Amino acid sequence: NDRVRTAQALGRLSSSAALLDILITPQLGRLSDSIGRRPMLIAPPLFALVFRSTAALYPTLSVLVFIKVLSATVSSTYMVAVKAAVADEFHKGGERLAGRLGLI
Repeated sequence: NDRVRTAQALGRLSSSAALLDILITPQLGRLSDSIGRRPMLIAPPLFALVFRSTAALYPTLSVLVFIKVLSATVSSTYMVAVKAAVADEFHKGGERLAGRLGLI
């Protein structure tokens, strides 16, 4: 019975992270357009390092849940910036752009 509750809690957590990803990605794209690609490519790995270090130092359930949600946001930020940077580089060749985005 504990396994079922654990599985349900993990499912809700993953679903929450995915929902946050869907809701925040358009805003991250606009932010990337306004502040540039470089900060959006540099900051997320640094934030991920801080978040995961925090999770390693304080492995309580509440910290891990909070870190999971923040990590989903950071991952979304990075992927938006990467895809935008690739699109900027290969914007004229539609076939080449599709091929490069397929590699991500």
